[in-house]
Amino acid sequence: MATWSIDSIQKQNIDSFNDVATVVLWQCTSDADSNGNVASSWGHLRLETGNLNSESFTDFDSLTESQVIDWVKANLGSDFVSRTEASTDAADKFASITWGLPSSW
Repeated sequence: MATWSIDSIQKQNIDSFNDVATVVLWQCTSDADSNGNVASSWGHLRLETGNLNSESFTDFDSLTESQVIDWVKANLGSDFVSRTEASTDAADKFASITWGLPSSW
């Protein structure tokens, strides 16, 4: 099963609002296989900040990871989320594929 997490959140001051979440770096990771290998998909999402209002604004330090994950999934759309989770879960079957750079670099 795929697990969603947030790696980082960019924040900035916009008009009278301080520390507004503007960009989210997200990750979707598979469960470890029997050898301990995992597969991940990741990306970034620019959040809509054009309609900020004090009634719905959440202070940066009051954000929860589950709240931000919900924002990410809602913005990505259910089809993209489903495909990402399926491909991440399937990718751990190819754990022998590795990435790297030559040691001489």
